[in-house]
Amino acid sequence: MKKHSTFMSYAFVVCSFLAITSCNTEDDSFEEEIALDLDDDQKLLQETAILFGKILSQPQNSSFLREAMESSSEDGDMISIGRLLNQDTGLMKTELENSKSYVVSKTANPIIEAFKNELASNLEIYPALRQKFESNNGDVLAKSSIQPNESFEYQLASQNLMLFYPYDPEYANDDRSVNEFMISYATLDDSPRNEIMEFDNGTQTRVIADQDNDFLDRNQVYVIVPIDDCDIPGRICTSTLLEANIYDNGLPGVDINPNGRLDIFASTDGLPTPINSPKIPLVNNYNHADFHEADITYFNIPRIKVNGTGWMGFGGTHQKLKFFRGTADGASVTVNSNGSITAAGNKYPIKDVRIKRKDVRNKKWININSSFDNDWDMRENAQAISVFSIHHISAEASTELTAKAGYKLENGVPKPFAEASGTVKITLKVGDAKWRSNQELSRKYVFANMVGNGKAPVSGKDPVVDNGVKYHVKQVGIVDFYFKGWYQDLTP
Repeated sequence: MKKHSTFMSYAFVVCSFLAITSCNTEDDSFEEEIALDLDDDQKLLQETAILFGKILSQPQNSSFLREAMESSSEDGDMISIGRLLNQDTGLMKTELENSKSYVVSKTANPIIEAFKNELASNLEIYPALRQKFESNNGDVLAKSSIQPNESFEYQLASQNLMLFYPYDPEYANDDRSVNEFMISYATLDDSPRNEIMEFDNGTQTRVIADQDNDFLDRNQVYVIVPIDDCDIPGRICTSTLLEANIYDNGLPGVDINPNGRLDIFASTDGLPTPINSPKIPLVNNYNHADFHEADITYFNIPRIKVNGTGWMGFGGTHQKLKFFRGTADGASVTVNSNGSITAAGNKYPIKDVRIKRKDVRNKKWININSSFDNDWDMRENAQAISVFSIHHISAEASTELTAKAGYKLENGVPKPFAEASGTVKITLKVGDAKWRSNQELSRKYVFANMVGNGKAPVSGKDPVVDNGVKYHVKQVGIVDFYFKGWYQDLTP
């Protein structure tokens, strides 16, 4: 998909979408035609937003929308176009699985009649929608009778779109007219900014140009958004939906794990289970050289926190992230002519996740509970953690990770050692993504900063309290995280 310029409104006032005539800009009943460089799919979203802006700004329809949203999603903040128009296509998984009843006859749904009337009267002002409808079924308006799957309702529902309402009630604003209704649409290249269109009782009144996610959170704006593949029945989803920590109230010092869960990663692949050798939690700061190569030092990331919506596209419902680590743990060890000793570098996925927008906006600690390294050996002197954000873009993002080996020569043979001996570069490529940040994490640094405020490269952050232990918070880009570590003594 081609990249769009920033979605600023090069708008001029017109009295209708069909012709340019003289009109009074002080008249509240004007409409604006938006001259943006949009491709066909983006125009479809824009016109859908205009269509529903006209329909849903009518009081009886907006009231119905609010009730329908409440019964359509867990958080009451989204509804598919299919559900809103009483169709059996274009539905979200939650709408199919939702235990709440949603039995509304078509005669009781005022939005359907308003939808039909608007398209029957004004289809010509929606060229992208008309092209989509007619490419599938010809001129529906000219037909004396149509099949259910030829209707405008079915055709639009089958585009797998939804209405999303990201507004944070914390920013309650009571000085707006009860009939004023704001709507926008997601940017398909995940640009962080777009226009907001305002309607009043069925009439478009103005366009607010070049707004960002903060505007959506602080103002009552509905957004037309493509349904994510993870929310469409039958689609492949590789991301794990993470839940916010239920004890995190946003206040510093609160214990987010008061019941003492161990947060040990379920997988034990490659991790021996010695007899009579208990796992000892690392709840102090240590010298990593005191933990021998023969022993097991296991590190887990129990929780992460994404600090705001800065990595999300405009109107996004979830933040999707992929985490990786790079390390010099290869079996092939090389003694270089300059005296350095290096090992082959490898990259490993940590987790592919998605997080609800509200939990990103509110900077909640999110339960990820993922293994970082089942046995962080001394030979892996420094690892790197990398994060990519996943988007609806046909692009490959890449980065180069730096990892360090830890060896010294003993009788001409490389042996694991507590100090760095050489550096290796590791190339990492991810599709449909934007690279966001890398962070080097030396073994020495991690062991020395298990708890407390810590030292550079990340210092000054309040520790996170987990089961009474004040763990040191680390950071990669806008993502905070912390390690839990365990030790098993296998030294003879």
